[in-house]
Amino acid sequence: MSPPPVSNTDLEQALFKATLKEKRLHRNATLALLVPVIAGGVWLAYSIREVTSWVTRSQQIQQREASVLEREGAAQRQVAETNAQRAEAEARAHTAQEAEAAAKKRADDIEQGLVKVRDEIGGLGTFLTELGSARAKASKLMASEAVEGQLGEMRTTLSRTLARIDKQIDAALPQEEQKARVYLFIADEQLREAAGALKTQLESSGFDVGSISKSTGRRIEATEVRYFQETRDKADAARIVAILEKLGQTGSRSVYASDPDQASGRRKFQVWVSKPASSPPR
Repeated sequence: MSPPPVSNTDLEQALFKATLKEKRLHRNATLALLVPVIAGGVWLAYSIREVTSWVTRSQQIQQREASVLEREGAAQRQVAETNAQRAEAEARAHTAQEAEAAAKKRADDIEQGLVKVRDEIGGLGTFLTELGSARAKASKLMASEAVEGQLGEMRTTLSRTLARIDKQIDAALPQEEQKARVYLFIADEQLREAAGALKTQLESSGFDVGSISKSTGRRIEATEVRYFQETRDKADAARIVAILEKLGQTGSRSVYASDPDQASGRRKFQVWVSKPASSPPR
């Protein structure tokens, strides 16, 4: 017997199923290939973006670092320039201080020299009084007119010269050194100690006191303070009298003397000590 015939429908269905299965296999294989490729593409794109971002950030950081380094370099140069300028200024200040100190020392030396010269010249002032005494003595001699005239001219010339020098020196000295001059006269050596104590007190009171001169030309009963400018020196003459009273020279007095030779030049006083000073009261 012959086999039964197979229908075309079953065959077609089998072929159709095989075809579908093959398609599914192809699709699955395609998906299996595409998914890693897509995932790799996405990851590559993400990586490229991140790398680009990091590169951009790195460049920005490098630019900031370069800017910071440039500012630090500029700051260091500015600090170096400032230090150099400060060192130069300090050097100039030090030089100026040394020059100022040297100038001050020279000024002090000149001032001390002027004070010393003034003291030495001030000592010549006593010769005016001695010349006056010599002229008074000469007037008692016979035919003394020529001698008196010569002594008078000498006294006038000396007075004018000393006055001119005194003015020039006082103008060059500071105010605190422009002190009034006091001349001390004693009649004998027994009065020197009293005159020495008076000299110390007068100097501490702001007067410039010369050496103590001995003169025998005139005797006085009480200590006299002579001044030669009525309105200007009367008050200071009273101060000197007060100092004498404090030292025990009771009865001391101030006397105005109209002597044009003594009145010229710097302020001056004469103190004629008549007796030893007693101990000052305690």
